[in-house]
Amino acid sequence: FRGLVSTFLPQMSYPASYGDDVTNYYPEEVTRHLMAMTLPHGTKIWPVFCNKMPVLYAWDVFKLLTESTADFVPYWKWDINQALNANDIYAVLYRQSGQAVLAVSNIGPTDANNVTIPKAALDEVFPGLATASDPMDSEPLTLDQGSLTMDIVAKDFRLLYLERDVCDTNWNTFMSADLDTNCY
Repeated sequence: FRGLVSTFLPQMSYPASYGDDVTNYYPEEVTRHLMAMTLPHGTKIWPVFCNKMPVLYAWDVFKLLTESTADFVPYWKWDINQALNANDIYAVLYRQSGQAVLAVSNIGPTDANNVTIPKAALDEVFPGLATASDPMDSEPLTLDQGSLTMDIVAKDFRLLYLERDVCDTNWNTFMSADLDTNCY
């Protein structure tokens, strides 16, 4: 088989004495490091032969997206990554009509503090951002005048749930959905 990898199957080994339940054998940070490297490419991880809990928690964040499909904005097509990649940071977006999941990975060896995605960069791919939250880890982040700022531990990632102001008239040009926004 040739082509894109749609699902990554981790092949981490473990002692046979653990039997079939190896969740507690694999450190969570190893799985999170693996996810930090796969999320920027839109590749899912199959939750076996790794600590499955971070994978399952990430899936819960993606389940917040209510439509059956989402547009994927890869790092190589989002201009902000030219500045972020120099610091081993990669940002991708999974967007729908009024909501999105922003995955920001730090694949570098040191913690990244005050990683900022400016309002102009967010408006390129998700105009009208109104709220941002971290439903997976509940780590702090700042949404100030449309710019997002966060800290990211080395070899880790943040999954942020974003919602836009549905009364913003500029965002319809970015999405194919035709919505009745009921803005008053």
